[in-house]
Amino acid sequence: MKFVLLSALSIFLVMIIPAHAESQTLPTDGGTLDVKLDYDEITPGELTTLNTDFINPQTGQIQVHIDWSFSVSKDGEIIWGPTQLSHTSEGSLKNLRYEFPSEGLYTVEFGVEGILFQPIPKEVVSFDVAVGDVVIGAQESVIPQWIKNNAGWWADDTITDSDFITGIQYLIQQGILVVPQTEITGESNEGIPNWVKNNAGWWAQGAITDDDFVNGIQYLIGIGIISVEEQMQTATLSGQFEDADFIHKTSGTATVTIAGNSKTLGFQNFETLNGPDLYVYLSADKSNRDFVEISRLDKFKGDQTYDIPTSVDIAKYHNVLVWCKAFGVLFGSAELDVEN
Repeated sequence: MKFVLLSALSIFLVMIIPAHAESQTLPTDGGTLDVKLDYDEITPGELTTLNTDFINPQTGQIQVHIDWSFSVSKDGEIIWGPTQLSHTSEGSLKNLRYEFPSEGLYTVEFGVEGILFQPIPKEVVSFDVAVGDVVIGAQESVIPQWIKNNAGWWADDTITDSDFITGIQYLIQQGILVVPQTEITGESNEGIPNWVKNNAGWWAQGAITDDDFVNGIQYLIGIGIISVEEQMQTATLSGQFEDADFIHKTSGTATVTIAGNSKTLGFQNFETLNGPDLYVYLSADKSNRDFVEISRLDKFKGDQTYDIPTSVDIAKYHNVLVWCKAFGVLFGSAELDVEN
């Protein structure tokens, strides 16, 4: 049996394992939880303890009462699991063990289908686990074939230096042309060296390899001729607050601003009924079945701003709720839409 859940009597033995050799923390695909996976150096054919914590990304603390499942894949095929849904009241797995049969790159996946005894749509998180001499995420140059046409036109002076550089910058920023990470060594006022242009022409003719061409692109990045900094994209989503009912009244505008990786939630001309224990949620609908807690409500009236964790999927959690946690009552809601 490769997958072992130790009994309570064995927990003491697990606790004396030495310091972990590897640690990864990743969000679930829906952004509801962060999952931390720790493990010692893995020896094929021996049981490895996979210490796992389910973390609330808003508080940074372990989230208790999680319904979870587990599977292991290799080369795109599941070789263990997925297990039946299990429950951890502590929000941590300290007695989960698996025997990796051989060297190679494995995918360890956790599924989450419940939090605090409330079911949620299944969210998953996958970890790459290397067993033996395996490199995870080694970055290689990836070049679509059609880019050779552009390189050939540039080498033949059909397009200008500026057009070629602008095009290459765009392709890199959009992820179409992938080059290894490059150190920026300085700036050059001398323009593009002839050897880089010659390389582009030879590469278009198939005379040199992709890596030779990429070496020239990396040189241009390194001296500052090609900029690979992503342009910050900004988006704004807004919605009008609506009363929950004839008693619980809320008005104003909710606005989410996304600038690069930063997300903020703002209330403008806001006013709600003075109530106890009010919180701001981002929810999949107008209930608290599937939501992300943003903050305790700052004030009952007036403009206010809250930070949103970067892992939160606004497309999914597009309803802003003012929620009374003590009594489980909605005070008001605003459904976000793209602002024209």
